[in-house]
Amino acid sequence: MLQEIERQTSFQHRERETMVHCDTVIVGSGITGLLLAKKLSDLGQSIILVDSNSKLAFGASIKNHGWLHRGTVHAVSIPDKTQAKNVVQKLIYGHEFIKSYAGECIEDPFEPIYVTTDEALTAQRAVELWKEFGVDYEEISREVFYEKDELINQDSSSYFFKSSDLKINNRILFQKLLSDIKRNQGMVVPMADIRLTDSKTMSVLTHERKLGIRAEAFVYCTGAVLDQTYQKVTGSSLNISFWKSHLLYLPRFNPYSVVSLDKDGPIIINHREMSVINRGYDEMSCTQGDYTVDQSQVASSFSSLRKKYPIVVELRDRLRFIACIKPSIKTINDQRHSVESNILEPVPGHYFVLPGKMTEAPYVVDELIHAIYQKLDFSEISQRPIDEFSAHESFSKNIHLPQSA
Repeated sequence: MLQEIERQTSFQHRERETMVHCDTVIVGSGITGLLLAKKLSDLGQSIILVDSNSKLAFGASIKNHGWLHRGTVHAVSIPDKTQAKNVVQKLIYGHEFIKSYAGECIEDPFEPIYVTTDEALTAQRAVELWKEFGVDYEEISREVFYEKDELINQDSSSYFFKSSDLKINNRILFQKLLSDIKRNQGMVVPMADIRLTDSKTMSVLTHERKLGIRAEAFVYCTGAVLDQTYQKVTGSSLNISFWKSHLLYLPRFNPYSVVSLDKDGPIIINHREMSVINRGYDEMSCTQGDYTVDQSQVASSFSSLRKKYPIVVELRDRLRFIACIKPSIKTINDQRHSVESNILEPVPGHYFVLPGKMTEAPYVVDELIHAIYQKLDFSEISQRPIDEFSAHESFSKNIHLPQSA
């Protein structure tokens, strides 16, 4: 329990090390780290959340559309049907959790996100997959949509659908998670550099102090720098690849969020007075997880947007843009939209996590809690027979997330 963390407070200077004990150390404060810290502390576990940045949720968790997926796009965009179904199931799981847990982070809940395609075959395939995977949708005629959105190029799209995807203010979500962590007496340590002393002890250095943390489990969810963290702990490489895409920001120019299923079609997610834009299948494979902007990609995305909404030409001088990064463990069939969620345990008690898409994080975190279950403190609760029996067995440490049935 967190209130039972052992603290030696006699050392007042940074060069002296304060020793603490907790159940779980979590390194990285994106959606995965924050959500895991909240759920573990809800279970009465003592946690310490460590991050190298001064602000929490610095990376991909905050640099995105603010789009709460429910499988509408990924059902269609992932070529492998089994993988697509697996991702969609996790997205629906995460969508329902976030909507239930933090309804206040949902923006304009009654304003739909529309999905469009120019291709009859894409529309037909989308409907077939949505029905099979349990993705909610409603087909909208061209005439009805054009009445709703008079600014769209009416020669550009032929098929329209209303989705159950939502828009979120993820900063509100993260603040709620952080508030719950603090309410549960979790310790948060920003601006920290970590070094593993032994398999159960980590040295954490900040500008103000040096901590020695002893824990039963260590979880690393450091996103784009996960490979660097992995090398610190194991001495070997995780073989990470990166997918870079670009987000454009403009003053809001249309009444609804509109998402194209087509290659290079614009994706527009509106947040109050601003629009966040990129284009479909725009991710580029890159070897480093940096946020350097490729101006040619920005130009291509703006050109795609202009074809769909000619009015944006008038807003060109107000355009802003950033690059965002999606890390993935390299596979033989590395391809766009196949960024997989992963839980690895290369060293006993040390878990490395990639959530896949942000909306998958609730599913991945729950699977992770089951993976580290034996290391958690449930000493006041009777064991299940399966716990007693499994304690005498030896199992593989390779953890695989369950696939679709």
